[in-house]
Amino acid sequence: MLVITGTFENERFIPDRPVSLPQRKKAIVIIEEEKPVEFSIQERIAAAERLVGVASNNPMTIEEIRNERLARQ
Repeated sequence: MLVITGTFENERFIPDRPVSLPQRKKAIVIIEEEKPVEFSIQERIAAAERLVGVASNNPMTIEEIRNERLARQ
């Protein structure tokens, strides 16, 4: 099985990378719509506050940054 990702625009499929396939090889195309990730206002404010902490004159420690990243996983 071979999986090829890409975009479908103007009635044509455009692969992310060039792919060489044998002639007359049967293929099935499944089209999925990407759903944008939506965040609540509280999540956006919390993210902005974390960025301000990193960019301020008193930045977060490496340990705090690591803990924040691990908390989001």
